[in-house]
Amino acid sequence: MLGDWTVDYLLSPDGKFKVKMYNRTNINQLTNSIGSQTAISTGFSLMNTQSFNTWRGLITAARERRRMELKQKPKQAQDDGTK
Repeated sequence: MLGDWTVDYLLSPDGKFKVKMYNRTNINQLTNSIGSQTAISTGFSLMNTQSFNTWRGLITAARERRRMELKQKPKQAQDDGTK
């Protein structure tokens, strides 16, 4: 009834985080005949997009993120009273 549509919504001003919602009609050419029902796909996705100019930039960012996670784990364990 509504037809095919797609909505993209930016969650952050820089476009790094966004949500996408869609509704699509799927027509199967092999089994499509008069009076047959068509399938409709509806869904959403959450996207995180980050750009890198070089492979080195990608690897460096991954290492830094891992170092920060490892630093925060002992701090969280001390706050919880466990190790």
